[in-house]
Amino acid sequence: MKKKRMQYFLILVVLAIWGLIGMRFFNFFGGEEEQTSFNEKINDKTVLNMPTIEYAIDGNYPDPFLKGGNFNSNNFSGNYKNSYSSSENSKPKQKKEVVKVEKEKKIEPIDPLASLKLTGIIANRQNGKKSAIVSHDGKEYSINQGETINGIKLSKIFSDSVMITFQKKNKIIRL
Repeated sequence: MKKKRMQYFLILVVLAIWGLIGMRFFNFFGGEEEQTSFNEKINDKTVLNMPTIEYAIDGNYPDPFLKGGNFNSNNFSGNYKNSYSSSENSKPKQKKEVVKVEKEKKIEPIDPLASLKLTGIIANRQNGKKSAIVSHDGKEYSINQGETINGIKLSKIFSDSVMITFQKKNKIIRL
């Protein structure tokens, strides 16, 4: 009998603890919101005493978000007024014509040798043949002497460098 009483008591304690946890959780996320009253009257004199400053916006310009789109000036009157703007800028500004001058782009020949790097040399001890590990355009290749990659021929492999041939020009690339 004593064990049952203790069991009921512990169940009540556990329920009370979980109730407190639930109440804190509810109050943290949703609880009661404070009620605000709007009994204060707005004084009309303060609203009327605010200075009204106006400015005009010229709306006849192309939309910067429509690339290559046509702008129809009939859609906009061009004069918009705001009561909180300055009177100094109320006169619409005259448009300035902008002439775009396109610069000639120089076409530079792409040098495939610029992206070619020697990352390592491997020598086979049994037959004495050497292979070079070369990275070109972000890809790594393992090539032997005389092989060609993208028009670049590996002519000779030295102990610390390789000689390559591209368009009848020789170049030595070092580790």
